[in-house]
Amino acid sequence: MHFKPHDTKSRMVGVHAWMFVLCTIIAGCGEEAETTALVKGRVTYQDKPLTFGRVIFLHVSGPYAFSDIGEDGSYELLAPLGKCRVAVECREAPNLTNPKDADERWFGRSLIPKHYSNHMTSEIEFQVQPGEHRLDLDLEDRTGK
Repeated sequence: MHFKPHDTKSRMVGVHAWMFVLCTIIAGCGEEAETTALVKGRVTYQDKPLTFGRVIFLHVSGPYAFSDIGEDGSYELLAPLGKCRVAVECREAPNLTNPKDADERWFGRSLIPKHYSNHMTSEIEFQVQPGEHRLDLDLEDRTGK
């Protein structure tokens, strides 16, 4: 079988193209640096698990993660690595007919002390390291503040 010179050249281009694709795939399969870690735990208030709500981890540089709270008080999320501030939300449905204030009208009455719903006032911080972590959140009423 005879090949014409232009057939050999086109086959070489095809081989080079496949080699390029293969090298690109192999180079792209390297391990990436971890940026998050698994954090799970249980949220309680007055020694009882919260049965709904949300836990929010906010990294001091901006990235965040959140998880809904399960019926047993559990949560699980992939939090950004580093120092995170934590907030917890647990609210009734909004009261559109007879609200005490705008917060209650649009967001519903908080079923836990309000300071927990803001990461700046909750006073809960957690240093997230690579790996798996457990952080149980036992919420309490503030006294003397």
